[in-house]
Amino acid sequence: MTTLNGISVRVFCGSAKATVHVKVGSKAPKTYTFKNGQCDRLPKYFDANIGTVVLGFSKKEPPYFGLLMGKSPAATSRDPVVAKDGTYKGGLITIATGTGASYDLHGADQLTITLKKGRHAGSFVGKKPGSTLFNQPPLSVTGSFTC
Repeated sequence: MTTLNGISVRVFCGSAKATVHVKVGSKAPKTYTFKNGQCDRLPKYFDANIGTVVLGFSKKEPPYFGLLMGKSPAATSRDPVVAKDGTYKGGLITIATGTGASYDLHGADQLTITLKKGRHAGSFVGKKPGSTLFNQPPLSVTGSFTC
C-alpha cells in the first residue's frame, strides 16, 4: 500500500504477467502487457492482480490487470467453485491501460476464462455489447496470463 498523486494504491509484485488485446467498436485492436503481479489459488476461487490498483478515484489510473473467477467472498449464487483447471463462464476482468482508458467485463454473458497448468496460467475471451444510450461502442477482449 502506498499513495500516488495523493490517492491510495496497492502495488502488486511477483512474477505474474498478462497480455491483453482490446478492440473497441470498429477501431483496430490494441495490445497491452502487464507485469509484476501475483495470483491466489484458493480452494474455491482464483484471482490474479498485476500492476497497481487505485483504491479511490483517479482520472488516469496506472496500468492494472485484475481477474477473479469462482466462489470468492464477493461471489453470487451463480458463480462456480473453481478448484481445478477448466473453462468457466463468468467472473470478472478489470483493465486499466495506464493511458486513461479502462475496461471491465463480468458475468457469464460477457466472459469465459480458461485455467490451466494447475491454475498457474490461463486465457480469457469476453465481449460486451455497445450501448447507444451511454454512447459506448461494443468491446471485445482476449488475452492470456501466467503466474
